[in-house]
Amino acid sequence: MSLFFIPSHCRFSILVLLFFVSFFVEAQPFVDIISVSNQRFSSSLPQNSSLKFATSDYFVNVFVPKEFKNGNTLLVRAAYEDLTCKPIPVSSIASLRFFSISVPIGFQFLSKNKKWKSIFMGIPKLSSDFKAASTDNFQVGAVSIFTYVKNDNLKFKFGLYYNKEFFGNFFVPLAGVDWKVNNRFSLYGILPTNYKAEYKLSNNFYTGLNFRSFTRSYRFSDGNRNANYLRLAENQLKVFLDIYIEKFVIFIEGGTSLGCTTSLNEDINYQSQPNYPFTSLFSKYKDNFLLNMGLAYRIRFDKTQK
Repeated sequence: MSLFFIPSHCRFSILVLLFFVSFFVEAQPFVDIISVSNQRFSSSLPQNSSLKFATSDYFVNVFVPKEFKNGNTLLVRAAYEDLTCKPIPVSSIASLRFFSISVPIGFQFLSKNKKWKSIFMGIPKLSSDFKAASTDNFQVGAVSIFTYVKNDNLKFKFGLYYNKEFFGNFFVPLAGVDWKVNNRFSLYGILPTNYKAEYKLSNNFYTGLNFRSFTRSYRFSDGNRNANYLRLAENQLKVFLDIYIEKFVIFIEGGTSLGCTTSLNEDINYQSQPNYPFTSLFSKYKDNFLLNMGLAYRIRFDKTQK
C-alpha cells in the first residue's frame, strides 16, 4: 500500500500488518490465485504545502491451495512488495525504496460436522531496502483463525496474528463476521485488518466500500543493521469496482487515507547522521486521495460468475 507519514507519537488504536490479506487465506467469498496491483498516493506537509511526496506500491501475490479428501487444505502463498517514496519535484531529499518477500504456508482443517474451520500458518518474510544481504532482514510470524459456520449465509471468525517485527513482538487479535444479507449485498472480512461491504450490480460488476489497516517494518541495510529500521502503519477507506471477464477480474479502488504512523528507530539520532537526508519524510502528512488498480485470476465461492 501507499505511504502516509505522521509522527510516531501519534498512536492509533488499530495497528495491523497483513497487506491485502496476502499473508493468509482470504476472509472473503473468493480467492485470488494470482494478482498484481499498483497503488499511488501523494500528499504534503500541513505546515508546508510546498514539500510534497509521491508514493508508488506494487504488489504481486500467488496462492496455491491443495485440498485433500478429508476436506483439509494445504495453503501456500508467495507475496512480493515494491514500495517507493519520492519528493516532488526531485530534490536533495533522498528517495526511499523498500521490498518485501513472504512465503506463508500452513493448513486449513475442517471439522467432521463442517461447522468449524481452523487455519494455522507460519509466515517467513524478508523486508528491507535489499541493498545488502543479511539475516537482519528476516522476520517470522504466524496466524491462527477459527471460523464457525452458522449457515451458508453467516460465519463468525476469531483468531490471533503474530509477527516478530524489527521494533519487537507484534500481536493482533482478529475477529470478523461474513454475512450474505441477500443475493446482492454481502459483508465480509477480518477486523481490524480488512473489511468490505460488497454490492453485486451484475454477474460481471461488483462495487462497494473497503476499509483496510495494517502495520509493517523494513530494515535499512546500511549503518547499524541491528537497530536501523522504518516502521509504517496505514489506514484507508476506499470505494471499489470489480469488473469480471470470466474468472479474470480488473479491480479499481479509489479513496482516502485516514491517517497513519511512521517512524524511524528511535534509538538512533538520525539528525546527526549526514547519510540520512530523508528524515524530513517522517512527519505529519495531509490525508489525500489514493488510487489502486490491479488484475487478478479469481475464483468466487458463491459461483455467481459464469
